Amino acid sequence: MANKLSPRIWASIIFPLILAILVTWIQSAQLINGLVALSDKSNTAHTEKLVRSAFAAYKTRISAYAYDNAFWDDAARYVYLERNYDWFSATFPTSTSDEDPMFNTVAVVNGNNNQVEFFHSGYAGQTGAIADLFGNDWKKLKSALDQKEEGSGAISTFVNTPKGEAIVAAAAIYSSNPELAKKENQPHYMVFLRYIDQSFLSRLSQQYAIEGLTLSSPDVGGRKGLMLIDEISLHALPIMWNSSQKDFASNWELWRHALTSLAVTLTVLIGMAVANFRSLLNIERSEKKAIYDSAHDSLTGLGNRAAFNQEIDNFKNGAVLFADLDRFKAVNDQYGHKVGDLLLKKIAQIMSQNTHGSGKCYRLGGDEFVVLFHGKEQKQNAVRFASRMIELVKTPFDLGEMKVAAGISIGIALAGENEVSGQSLVHLADEAMYCAKNAGRNQYFVFDSTDVPVKKLKHLSKVMKKEAEPKNSLALRSSAA
Repeated sequence: MANKLSPRIWASIIFPLILAILVTWIQSAQLINGLVALSDKSNTAHTEKLVRSAFAAYKTRISAYAYDNAFWDDAARYVYLERNYDWFSATFPTSTSDEDPMFNTVAVVNGNNNQVEFFHSGYAGQTGAIADLFGNDWKKLKSALDQKEEGSGAISTFVNTPKGEAIVAAAAIYSSNPELAKKENQPHYMVFLRYIDQSFLSRLSQQYAIEGLTLSSPDVGGRKGLMLIDEISLHALPIMWNSSQKDFASNWELWRHALTSLAVTLTVLIGMAVANFRSLLNIERSEKKAIYDSAHDSLTGLGNRAAFNQEIDNFKNGAVLFADLDRFKAVNDQYGHKVGDLLLKKIAQIMSQNTHGSGKCYRLGGDEFVVLFHGKEQKQNAVRFASRMIELVKTPFDLGEMKVAAGISIGIALAGENEVSGQSLVHLADEAMYCAKNAGRNQYFVFDSTDVPVKKLKHLSKVMKKEAEPKNSLALRSSAA
């Protein structure tokens, strides 16, 4: 029979082993706790950047929308001249039940008396009082707006209203048409508000992968947060999200995790690497999305007015094509704005498909589109594109269960040897488009700066706008010629 080991030997083996195991478990647990804390610090920094990117992207989106609608001849006409509330409420419907409403309150504020003249809201309990919309921040917001040049852009910022936190985007209503210019000392302002309720935050949480995004004071109840503030500095928005940090060294989970401490250490390291990679990937995707949204029209996907303004400032040689749908208001009135939006999407798709890589398409707002053809030899491409668009738009479109007929009037301005700025070419193309409309619509007209001295172009555009058919066939060419 084998000799049994004495209790002393057992003790000399077991006790050091237990002690080593305990020390290993404790050290491993502390290591895990330290790594988790380090990971939490890194993830907190990443999440802060992600939160800032999410709100910046949304503010850019609603700011671009405000600018597109304020710098619009229809807005100036129906606000300054006709005071048409029916147009206002039909053009800017608000509903908190939409899948992703960009705004749930819209108003027009008179800059002369600071009174709300137009108001429409789908937000329960909201009124049109200036203090109800902006709290005490309207004067500061108006001051920031007044520092901008007319037609130069919108402002988007955070405000704290009696109804809660909100993102506001505002722009002065402006038109380059002198007949639609403001009639008083101060302009009117188009204002869009999106209240930051839990529905809005839940949608951002899902879209940008931020867990438990809420409004609250930072670092409360084991959660993380920050105070968001922008360059206008009207109001600091308190944002908080869930923190996943766990203190393994101070609770009973230490003993359960200690049995697999070495394996867990490796798993945590791998998991941290994967989590950090995913966080960085999500941040990169969010930033790319924010950049894309700031330069593209949300309805059609074409370049928006902000992208167009940046492009036209560097435009040297080529052709500018200005297009406006014929009888688009009648389509909206007869079939509704949803069908009108479908028609705009279809027109944008046709435009993109028929430039064949030689032109860049933009939607300036409403039913106005611009196409830029870069290069000295672009006249043929611009005219070919205009002819093709007119033929394609003549055919009724299948939009859902109905066929909708539309037309399109196009003006083209060609840069020649004369040094004409990009903005001047845009105005000339706009004038040529109106000549096309006056001549019967669904056709195109061409300004060619090589045929007319630069100093005469402005006078010529005014003459053509008043005439049903142009008299100077050298400077203005019709699609019917």
